[in-house]
Amino acid sequence: MTALTTQRMTGLYKTINTLDALLGAGAKVLKGALCGFKGGYLFQWTADADLQHPCIAIPEEGSVVDNTAGNDGDLACTIEFAREKTCYLFANDTGSPLVQANIGGRLEAMP
Repeated sequence: MTALTTQRMTGLYKTINTLDALLGAGAKVLKGALCGFKGGYLFQWTADADLQHPCIAIPEEGSVVDNTAGNDGDLACTIEFAREKTCYLFANDTGSPLVQANIGGRLEAMP
C-alpha cells in the first residue's frame, strides 16, 4: 500500500465516537489517514503487524500532526472510530424527475 502524502477527506460524515490519542515518537499523521495503535501510541497505518485498533485521524487544527522530531506522547491527534455517511434528501422535480438510471451517474449524462 502506498503511503498517504496529503490529507484525505471524502464526503460528508457524522462523527460517532472520538478520542484524543497520543502520537508515538516519529509519527506523522495526516487528516483522513487510517491510523492504528502500537504500544499505546498512535501511528499512521502501515503494513506493521503490531498496529491494532484501526481508526481515522481528524486533527482539529490543520491537516497534519507531525511528531517526527518528538518523543512518545509529545503531541495528540483527534481520531474517530466510527462514522456514517450523511444523507441529504431532495425533493424530486415532477416536471423533469430523476430516475434510477440517474443515480450515481455523471451530471453531463442526465437528460
